[in-house]
This record gives sequence, C-alpha cells and structure tokens, in this order.
Amino acid sequence: MKQKTLRHAQATLVPVLMEPRPPGARRLAPFKEACRYGNWGKSRAYELIEAGKIKAYKDGRKTLVDLNTIDEYHKSLPALPAK
Repeated sequence: MKQKTLRHAQATLVPVLMEPRPPGARRLAPFKEACRYGNWGKSRAYELIEAGKIKAYKDGRKTLVDLNTIDEYHKSLPALPAK
C-alpha cells in the first residue's frame, strides 16, 4: 500500500518539475512533495522556512513551498574539500 502511494506522489511531482515556466515564475508544490524534492524531513523543512532560507505560502490549510528557493538553498551549500 505504501509503495503505491509513493509511486503516485512521484508521478504527481514530476510534472511540476518538468513544466516550462517563464523566468522568475514560482514553482509551488505541496509541503510533502517539497520535502521529497529537498530530500529532508518535515522538521528540517520547517527549520529552513523559519530561518527564511526557503519560502512557503499558505493557501487555506495547505502549505505550498517554492521549489525555486529549494534550488537556491542547495546551490548555496558549501562543497566538501577534496582529500
């Protein structure tokens, strides 16, 4: 049952990522899908929102996260030094 849910979530996230958008347009995704996209859990996502490192918006009870800000956050992370 859980595997089916995961496949459904992945199938719904892919069109959001692949749609052509005008430059500067926000790519908003539901909170759960944004956590998967950012590769972190709920607690870490809320910490990043609170710190202002990623942007989230409320639409009624739904929390939508701007995927562009997740990309910017990932780009801002320092690289590990070569050994």
